[in-house]
Amino acid sequence: MPSSVSVIVPTYNRASLVTQAVDSLLAQTRVPDEIIVVNDGSKDDTEKVLQKYQRPVKVINQPNGGLASARNAGLKAATGDFVAFLDDDDTLTPDSIEKRASFLEKYPEKPIVYGNIEVIFIDEASSQHSKYQIRDVPITYSGDVFSKIILRNLAPIHAFMARRTCFENNVLFRSAFPGVEDYDLWVRLAEHFHFYYIDNLVGYYRFHASQMSSIHRQKCIQQKSKSAKKPLLPPHSLSFRQQNKHALTAFKPHDICCLVIQNNPATGIAAPFPYTPNKPEITFYLGLHF
Repeated sequence: MPSSVSVIVPTYNRASLVTQAVDSLLAQTRVPDEIIVVNDGSKDDTEKVLQKYQRPVKVINQPNGGLASARNAGLKAATGDFVAFLDDDDTLTPDSIEKRASFLEKYPEKPIVYGNIEVIFIDEASSQHSKYQIRDVPITYSGDVFSKIILRNLAPIHAFMARRTCFENNVLFRSAFPGVEDYDLWVRLAEHFHFYYIDNLVGYYRFHASQMSSIHRQKCIQQKSKSAKKPLLPPHSLSFRQQNKHALTAFKPHDICCLVIQNNPATGIAAPFPYTPNKPEITFYLGLHF
């Protein structure tokens, strides 16, 4: 009997986009057993446009609590063997669920899988759309990725699928990390579970030209700075910190967040730190919540 799949779609004031996300799930070659849409207190027509959907779509309407709260509500309601996430303004490739779920079914000992994401850059002013690979060279780490993911996120949230058992014992998104809630969760999961890469395009990340405005950049940097000043790792991560002390102690989180995202709408890559003698050069990915 095939394993069941739950997909969680948090949404807030995206009535014009959330249906595209849901429709991309219903058009899958393997339709999820549950599509849990969490309407996080939207003030537009989101609740109304979602009323047309029937099973397997389940809509949860809740007061506005933020992205972490919405994703957690979906996690708590999920009953599938496997769990995936899709933001309301993104979409999946037609075989995305099938590719990832089949991998987890084929390898029952492997808990988390992720694939490739393509960026769709949208310029509303000119009505032009452009596609980019999220990185020139895809990240293809598999196995124990903790020492890798602590330095850079592997992919946007909708690239991943995990066994629901990974979220047992109240493993949830933390609202203390606005904008990087998913990255914080992956870091904590990577301490205990291995991640596995598949060389398949599994989704699209929509990036709007308006997101590159100077105001948005400043807000993004301020948000990352606030997050970085809070402890990202649980206290029992000392073994990694000790092993990599020569690399990590050279830089302060606030300094990381003061870097300005430079001229790369496709990836949001921040410039690398200058090389320090006897310490490796580290590149941090700061922007655009992945």
